[in-house]
Amino acid sequence: MLPLLTTEQQRPLEFITAYLMPFLEREEREGRLQPGLDQARAADFVARMLLSLIGSDGEEIEDPVARRRLVRGQLLAGVLTPEALAR
Repeated sequence: MLPLLTTEQQRPLEFITAYLMPFLEREEREGRLQPGLDQARAADFVARMLLSLIGSDGEEIEDPVARRRLVRGQLLAGVLTPEALAR
């Protein structure tokens, strides 16, 4: 899959970004997004980070505690407010 992603990254990136937008819109309505955050840029960032994880060894993904720490500490740390991350 990795070789394909190096040449065809744009398609999955667009799909993941579009998939994330409703979640970010909901978080904004609930007041959990960082103030002034550009949702499209945030969705693009998170999508790129998710794609980069495809090549990882997967330890963080299998362990629920490590997965939560990874998602909140690396993927969403600049997106959600500190209060939302603490939930």
